[in-house]
This record gives sequence, structure tokens and C-alpha cells, in this order.
Amino acid sequence: MNLLLFTLPAAVIPSILLLWYFQSRERYSQQSKKIWSAFGIGLLSTFFVVIIVSPLAFFTYKYNIHNRPMLYGIIGSLFSTAIPEESMKLLVLIKYCKRKKYIETKMDGLVYGTTVSLGYATLENIFYVFFYKDLYTAIIRGLIAVPAHSMLGAIMGYHLAKKIFDKRDRYKQIIIAWIIPIGLHTLYNFPEYLTDGIYYSGSRVWWPMFYFFKAISFSTLWFCYCLIKKYFNDAKEEQQYQIMDEFENDTSK
Repeated sequence: MNLLLFTLPAAVIPSILLLWYFQSRERYSQQSKKIWSAFGIGLLSTFFVVIIVSPLAFFTYKYNIHNRPMLYGIIGSLFSTAIPEESMKLLVLIKYCKRKKYIETKMDGLVYGTTVSLGYATLENIFYVFFYKDLYTAIIRGLIAVPAHSMLGAIMGYHLAKKIFDKRDRYKQIIIAWIIPIGLHTLYNFPEYLTDGIYYSGSRVWWPMFYFFKAISFSTLWFCYCLIKKYFNDAKEEQQYQIMDEFENDTSK
């Protein structure tokens, strides 16, 4: 119990700080209810992902997939993690955030995509804390897994927002909003699952290979960061044009 007093805050605080950052922005300072509502829906979506993934976890144990490193890596990173998690986030963003008209600009897409993902990452971290009861795990996930989820959500939200403006490419943008996060999520998780599979099979992971796998994961995060930086600049430019248009309309009246 004493350990949980330290690990639970470590699992939750990174998400709360990022949420506070979004609420402190001028455009979203009056939208705290919307932001917390999107966060809460993202948090609840974690339960549905667990329900979906549980049969896959049973399947891997039943058929001893752990002893087949490559197959375990594919099933773990793609089917047990990337597809169910990113599909659920996409569903929340389309069915909830879009229906509530939270997403009306590209910047909204970045913010609410991140917010929904933070909700998911927070409850996932809490699950990890109760399972491992390890402060180190809570801190590492808070510093790496939470930003990773938030960046993937931002990428998804940006492309969903683009479909609002690109009517002709609406379905194309939805597919992109689904495929890119899944691909990056898989690329980020695959080295870890492959390493675990090699370990479970009774083999040792040669240490240069281990660091090579870690380099792939962190390179994926860096690519996500560069992509979001590009998206953010595009969304910021769009906002500036909107402000100029509103100013011109006001002065012409």
C-alpha cells in the first residue's frame, strides 16, 4: 500500500500536466469541460481494449506463442496493442469528439486527439502500477509511454480534422488517421515484444541487438515528434489565416 502511494501519482501526474498545458492555452482556456470530457471518454475506452485483447493474450499462452519470437512480436505489437488501441481511439474521436463538434480545426484535432490518448494512457498506466507494483515502471511509462500515446493521438486527430476541410478526400484522411498511428505504434512496440519472445524461448539477447532494438523504438518516437511539429506549424498557420479573415470581415462591415 505504501508503494502505491508513490507509484500511482507517478502514473497519473504526466497526463495531468499535459492536460493542464492544453487548458492553459488561450484558445482552450474556456473549454475545460470539453477537455476533461474527452479525457474521461478516452480513459473509459481502456476497458473495451482490455476486453478485446484478453482473448488474444489467452491465445498466446494456450499455443505457447512466447516460444516463437517473431510470431510473438507480430501478434503482440500489431494485434494485441496497435490495432485495438488505435482503433478504439479513432472510434472515440469520430463518434464522440466529432459529434460534439469538439474538432473543428486542425489545431482542435491535435489537442483532442492528444487528450483522448492521454485518458487511455492514464488508466493503462494505473493497470501497470497495480500489476507490477514497481515505481521504476511507473516513472518510465510516465516519461515514455504517455508522450508516445499523446503523439500518436495528435497525429490521428490532425488527419481527422483534415477531412473536415478536404471533403473529396474524406475517407482517405480517415484511413490515414488510422494507418499511420497503427504503423508507428507497431514499429515502436515490435522490438520490445521480439526481445521478450527471444527471452521466453530460452535464448539470450545479444546486448548490441538489445540496444539496436531500443534505438528503433526511440527513433520512432523522434519521427513522431518531427511529424507533429510539422502538423502543429501547419495548424498554427491555419489559425493565423482564420484570424486575418475574421478581422477583414469585421472591418468590411
